[in-house]
Amino acid sequence: MIFHGGFYYYSESRGDRRIFIRRARTIGGIAADPGVCVWTAPSSGRNCDHIWAPELHLIDGKWFIYYAADDGENETHRMWVLESEGSDPRGRYH
Repeated sequence: MIFHGGFYYYSESRGDRRIFIRRARTIGGIAADPGVCVWTAPSSGRNCDHIWAPELHLIDGKWFIYYAADDGENETHRMWVLESEGSDPRGRYH
C-alpha cells in the first residue's frame, strides 16, 4: 500500500492473470473500493500466468508495478515490471 495525494493505493492480483489498483481516503476504506484493472497478462509468453505479489511504486514521478509471473511452470517464475502510461496510478500500464 502507498499513500499519495491524499489517497491510499493498494495493488493486488486477481485470477492469476490481472492486476488491480484500489484507492481510498482511509486504509479501512480500501476494502470497499472494487478497484480498477490496470493490466491483464498476455495469453501466452514468459509472463502469462501466476501473476503474484504486485507492488506499486512511484519513482521519479512515474508509476511502476513490480510483480512475479511465469509461463505456467513454477521453475520459470521471475520478477517483472510494468510502467504507467500516464500520471494516474489507476491508469494503463505496459
